[in-house]
Amino acid sequence: MQEIKLIVSDLDHTCKPSNSATFTPRLERAVQAAHKKGIPFLLNTGRHYTFLPQGIIDALPAPWIGTINGACLVSHDGNILASQSMQETDMRALIQMAQTYNFGLGFKFPDHVVAYVNAQKFIDGYCQGNPEYIERTWDDSQSQTHHLSTGLPLGTFLIGEEHLVEQVKSQFPQFTFAWSQPDGYDLFLNHINKAITVEEVLHRLSISWDQVLAFGDAENDIPFLQKAGYSYAMANALEPVKAISKFTAPDCEEDGVAQIIEQLVL
Repeated sequence: MQEIKLIVSDLDHTCKPSNSATFTPRLERAVQAAHKKGIPFLLNTGRHYTFLPQGIIDALPAPWIGTINGACLVSHDGNILASQSMQETDMRALIQMAQTYNFGLGFKFPDHVVAYVNAQKFIDGYCQGNPEYIERTWDDSQSQTHHLSTGLPLGTFLIGEEHLVEQVKSQFPQFTFAWSQPDGYDLFLNHINKAITVEEVLHRLSISWDQVLAFGDAENDIPFLQKAGYSYAMANALEPVKAISKFTAPDCEEDGVAQIIEQLVL
C-alpha cells in the first residue's frame, strides 16, 4: 500500500453525527492536523452546497468540496469548479414519472435545490422540518422553468413510497436510485457518481487512487470506496457498503473517521 496523500469522506452518518451541525472537536483537530502534514481532506457529499452547515464549511481547510453525488466540485466558498448536468430528456422523464406516481421531486441546480413536482411533499420529506433547509428550498412546481435561467439539473432527489419507487426503477435503467432515508432517494445518472469529484482532485494533486483513504456508509459512496487504496465502511454502514470496503471503521457516533485518521495519518 502506498502512503496516504488524500482523505475522502462522505458527510451524513459518516463524519457528521446525527443532529449535529458541526464536526466533533476530535475530528476537526484530526482534519486540521492532517492538512498541516500535507494530506488534505475532501468532503464528498450528496448534498447541495447550500445545504452544508456553515460550521462544517468553516472546519474544512481544503480548497474544494465534492457535492451532489459527484456531479459538482465547488470551491470552499461555493463557486463551481467542475460539474456534470443531465440531459433535458432525462429531466422531463423524471418529471413525468413523479407526476404519474404522485412523488415529490426536486432538482439540485447549480444555484439552489428547487421543487418541481408536489412541492410540499418534496419539501416535507427532503428538509425533514429543518427551518433553514425549508427556507433554502425553492418552489417552482407551477412553472417548472428554473432550468431556463440556471441550466439543467446536476442532481435529483425523490420522495415516494418505497414499494412504488421499487416498481418504477426498472423504467429508468440510466439512473441509479440510491436509498438515502425512509421514502427518500438520491437519483443520478449511472455515469455520474462520487468517484468523479475525487478523480478531479486526484488530477489536481497528481496522485493516484492507491493513495486515498476513504470513508462512507451508504450505497452512493460505493463508487469511490471501490477505487480507494484504503476504503473504510463505517460500522453503521449498509451491508453492501461493508461488502465492497477493505476495512471497517468504528461507528460514526463513536468518531470513527477521527479514530482512523489518528491511527493511519497522525
